[in-house]
Amino acid sequence: MCEVAHTTAFEWRRRVFATVDGYQERLKLSGRVWIDELYLTDSDIVRGADFVQKRGLSKNKICIAVAIDAFKNAVVVVCGHGKPSSKRIKDALLSHIAPGSVIVHDKEKSHAALVKAAKCTDEAFRADARDPTYLEAMELVNNLCSWLRRYLFRFPGMKKANLQSYLNWFVYLFRVRRDEEKWPKTERVLRHLLMSDAHYRSSR
Repeated sequence: MCEVAHTTAFEWRRRVFATVDGYQERLKLSGRVWIDELYLTDSDIVRGADFVQKRGLSKNKICIAVAIDAFKNAVVVVCGHGKPSSKRIKDALLSHIAPGSVIVHDKEKSHAALVKAAKCTDEAFRADARDPTYLEAMELVNNLCSWLRRYLFRFPGMKKANLQSYLNWFVYLFRVRRDEEKWPKTERVLRHLLMSDAHYRSSR
């Protein structure tokens, strides 16, 4: 579309990502906060000669911790491989949740440690796609996971090392879309890019 070489497009993508490095570090969710996990097959493992497809949420899957509050502030963080431990969930989300919030989740065991460490209360619903109560309670975060999955599917073959950068850019654009009635989207993104003091060293 831009009539530039693939390598040039990649370099400019990395420059754009540099403007949102650390963007999520200052984000804080409060009030009612919904949390969940999204899983993607690790393409680096799939390309290995000894790859064996495993069932369920195995170590072949990258875990992404997803959180959103009632004000549609979102946080999306890479959280290791397979089902998350209490430590991994706390490392990913604890600094982003304000004390006293109500955490709404799907009874994943590792969530209990996060609720306690964040000094929050919780509402838990057993994950069951046939239960209308669960679907209604988790609709906001489930929709966010769906949007995130569609966004990531646009980048097949993405290197795992760059995944968090793609997530940072997704969260930034999610915030832009949330406020589009107040601030025109294109103008806001261009202003962000032009005024950024980010630095990026070319791979060439």
